Amino acid sequence: MSWKGVTVMDQRVRFISEYLDAYFSFTSLCDQFNISRKTGYKWVKRYKVL
Repeated sequence: MSWKGVTVMDQRVRFISEYLDAYFSFTSLCDQFNISRKTGYKWVKRYKVL
């Protein structure tokens, strides 16, 4: 039986999903995912380009 790990892409997809729900402020969302706001904005920008 293998372990199921969480990939970086899984985290990014979950982050964008939480961002779109707009339940948390952007700062607290970045804190929850342990990323900087700069990184959070970069992920959102990449999502919006698609």
